Amino acid sequence: MSDPRITPPAMPVRKSDGRCEPFQRSKVAACLRRVLRISGDGDGRTAQELAGAVATFLVSSQTSGPIKTPHIRALLERALSETGHATAAALLRDHARQRDKRRRRVKVLAWKESVGRLSPRRWNKGVLSGRLQKEFELEYTTARMIAGRVEEFVLLLDVRLVTGTLVRELALAQLTAWGLSPRALAVNIPAEGRRH
Repeated sequence: MSDPRITPPAMPVRKSDGRCEPFQRSKVAACLRRVLRISGDGDGRTAQELAGAVATFLVSSQTSGPIKTPHIRALLERALSETGHATAAALLRDHARQRDKRRRRVKVLAWKESVGRLSPRRWNKGVLSGRLQKEFELEYTTARMIAGRVEEFVLLLDVRLVTGTLVRELALAQLTAWGLSPRALAVNIPAEGRRH
């Protein structure tokens, strides 16, 4: 198919939360590798080849403006189906539907200053990512990775309402686990337990 060493020029991708980030072939390959492994339909090499083919197609057909993630997902499904990996294509489609459904269902209960009370807001990974960037001075890609890990936990809870406090604690736990924020370590230590 295409040479996996060739990296396409920077192509902006519009995520479901409205934010843009550069196209990452490695993320596409990881997604394909996961569904191929689960379906028993292929391996890492197949995933790399298909990711390369999709990247090449995107470069050759790129129009102005960002590429939307549903378009990339449709290309991945098509590439899988047309290369004899229908089960993996179905898994990819089902996973995307389920994740989107859970994202739409989850609300975060947080203080809303304008109304002076707790108010539910729809889950938005981009909002969390932005707050992580601002509060902990994280790079964009690092904040997205941490927000993605938090989202995985929130969606696995399979509940309709989570508190902003829980989301914050999950984010702090991820920051701590990745060694990204010394401030995160001090947040929950009572004042009498802190060393001066």
